[in-house]
Amino acid sequence: SKSLDVEVANSDAKRRQGLMHRKDLAKDHGMLFLWPQRNTRCMWMKNTSLPLSVAYLSNDGVIQEIYNMVPFSEDSVCSANSTRIALEVNAGWFKENGIAVGDKLDVICEGGFQRGTHMLKALSLGAKACSGGRLYLYALAAGGQAGVERAIEKYKAELVRDMKLMGCTKISDLNRDNLRFRGCLLYILHD
Repeated sequence: SKSLDVEVANSDAKRRQGLMHRKDLAKDHGMLFLWPQRNTRCMWMKNTSLPLSVAYLSNDGVIQEIYNMVPFSEDSVCSANSTRIALEVNAGWFKENGIAVGDKLDVICEGGFQRGTHMLKALSLGAKACSGGRLYLYALAAGGQAGVERAIEKYKAELVRDMKLMGCTKISDLNRDNLRFRGCLLYILHD
């Protein structure tokens, strides 16, 4: 599988800014654009010197379309289908990694989780896995195995409570429509 480290553009301001004025974009990095509703989405390259490719994705992470974009172009590159997710990467990244229209990208959120609600958001995005990172280490250092077990119970209790508030009874009920995005770091994986 191939991983891609992405920033999330989930507000009007972040989506407008996008990757403008960046001098570079590290290898295997990109930006995931998220809108609250599905619609025709358009991207452009105003004030963007980096050659980029953009993929428009379905709600379940299937790539619907891929386009190459021209630096500094103010021409709109619009989705042919209604979408709420776009992924920008260095030009040619999809082709170089054997990723094409029809492929499904899986989301794994890594690190920074401090609450069960953070994992709930990741799972609603379609994450196949979540990494607890520091919380696990702190719990282990403070209380050994018992500390880790308490931390896991805390995560579980928060997940169950918040799922009930969302009207979800099982993990498979979770989806992107349940969320308002604030941002996190994501890895996009493709087999």
